[in-house]
Amino acid sequence: MFEFNEEKHEYTLDGVRLPSVTEILSPLQAESFAAINPAVLQAAANRGTAVHEICEAIDYDLDYEDLISPDLVPYADAYEEFLTDFDVEWQGIEMPVHFFEQYGGTVDRFGYVDGKPAVLDIKTVQSPSVEQKVSVCCQLYAYDRAIKACFPEFQSLHMAHFALYLKKDGSYQLIDCRHFAESDGFDPSVIWTDLWNTYEFKRLAISKLNAIKDKHRRKK
Repeated sequence: MFEFNEEKHEYTLDGVRLPSVTEILSPLQAESFAAINPAVLQAAANRGTAVHEICEAIDYDLDYEDLISPDLVPYADAYEEFLTDFDVEWQGIEMPVHFFEQYGGTVDRFGYVDGKPAVLDIKTVQSPSVEQKVSVCCQLYAYDRAIKACFPEFQSLHMAHFALYLKKDGSYQLIDCRHFAESDGFDPSVIWTDLWNTYEFKRLAISKLNAIKDKHRRKK
């Protein structure tokens, strides 16, 4: 059974912990945010969480007055504008998914945008760097695989990969990540595989180290 513990933000399959997509992407994200003050990063993370909650309330047609502060109103307006400009039919909203025994993650949105199958991630970064764009391309590739593993009706579909950047001035930017990757000449699947292998090598090395430590403890 696949489970997501929201409090711990932990994914498990049949009781075994799965790494998250964010965890596997951490080397790319570390590169993206290395020069940013940790306090600024934390404030941005808090804002992102609040905006995600507001967008979820909008999608479910719920009252979000208790969630919103004046500085977050433009982000809500930007999301509302996106929903006006595009015909969306979400099949999953903040949906935990997993790719077999490899990894888990929570997909912001997937379903249909203007009648075409799509997976979408919501961001509140104002001017995404190249590193951040590459990271979200890999993130959406990983989500695409997990969606298809969990929902057979999507297995044969070619899904668009969208990053939706909500801006503090009330506007939005929708990036087609497949087009971005193609135009810049890189393959997110290759980068993701490298990141996965890096994670696995590190995990195995730590596992071997712990086994050696246990052996020494037993000798004492």
